[in-house]
Amino acid sequence: MSVVLRCTQKQGNTTKYNTIEFKSLASAETFYTLVSTALFKSAYGSGVMFENPIQTVPIDDFNYRFHCSFIVGNSLGTVMCNVAFVKKTIKANEFVNYVKDCFAHKGLSIDTFVWCKFPQS
Repeated sequence: MSVVLRCTQKQGNTTKYNTIEFKSLASAETFYTLVSTALFKSAYGSGVMFENPIQTVPIDDFNYRFHCSFIVGNSLGTVMCNVAFVKKTIKANEFVNYVKDCFAHKGLSIDTFVWCKFPQS
């Protein structure tokens, strides 16, 4: 069963918030670990509460893509998402695969990647 999470990322003095539907809390942690340079600080929603015990926030060295916007979906519709602090080492096709592996929409897996603004590093 999927879960809608309000996720917090921190890098330097900057904090970004996203509300995204993931397959699970573990999927959210995996996704942010794989694609982001920022610390995955917390996630809340639907009875789920996660606070990262790591207190050291990465310095803001600007060695990332500021954000990637994309539209994904399945047979039940589409949704637009934004992810900040995306690693420059991630290739577009890897990013798409991570989204398909970790995200959900209306309880179902993502099977359609409609559009992506993926800035070049």
